[in-house]
Amino acid sequence: NELKKNKNFSEEEIKLEYDSYLSSYDTTPRRSASHLMLDISSQKNKSEAFLLIDEIKKKLQQGNKFEDLVLEYSEDEGTKNIGGALGVSDGTSFPQEFEIVLKELKEGQISEPVILENSLHLLKLTNVQTPVPESFNSKRGEIEENLIEQLANQEYFDLLELASDLVFSIDSLESLAQKLNAVVRTQDFFSRSQAQGIFENEIVLNSIFNNSSLKEGNISDLIEVDDQTSIILKIEDFQEVETEDF
Repeated sequence: NELKKNKNFSEEEIKLEYDSYLSSYDTTPRRSASHLMLDISSQKNKSEAFLLIDEIKKKLQQGNKFEDLVLEYSEDEGTKNIGGALGVSDGTSFPQEFEIVLKELKEGQISEPVILENSLHLLKLTNVQTPVPESFNSKRGEIEENLIEQLANQEYFDLLELASDLVFSIDSLESLAQKLNAVVRTQDFFSRSQAQGIFENEIVLNSIFNNSSLKEGNISDLIEVDDQTSIILKIEDFQEVETEDF
């Protein structure tokens, strides 16, 4: 969080990021569709399915609602009770035969019969939406925030690399803190259950109490607590468990 402070980017840098956003923005139209499906099987062959579809088309021409006919005739049990809704596709989600037909339909229009291997379908294009990228002014704040985050993260990772190297050449915690522009925090004697602040973290507690290589007076290796916190430890003093007298 300290590394994020006082980070500024020029208008040109922000515009370059916005141009990158525009170039990668997916403007592929999204189509919502519904269908009425008839099975082709031993109970109803292809010719019989086409005859029934012709009857359904006549009812549509007479003013019957597509969704009502779906409920009455469709043999897709998963969609017949929701008007035959298939969801939304960017051109890749539906069978290719559907995608080709839907591209030629206008919103609200119903297709000619579309045959798949074992089924016959009437398709209805219910909605078409073409995604529109955000304007520069509305996107600007987010872009600047992302740039600051990226730069701060890079500086943080560079700092971690430096810290990892320095622990092998410097044996003073105070000198390390000065080199890394970091803060030394101390806590008097405590048990696992009495730890406070950063020392409460389970990773830190295990390093203090379970790491036999971290002996009194030694500096630990760099310990990454989470993606934004790393510490270097030094045990100043250690007391064995004692039973209090009566």
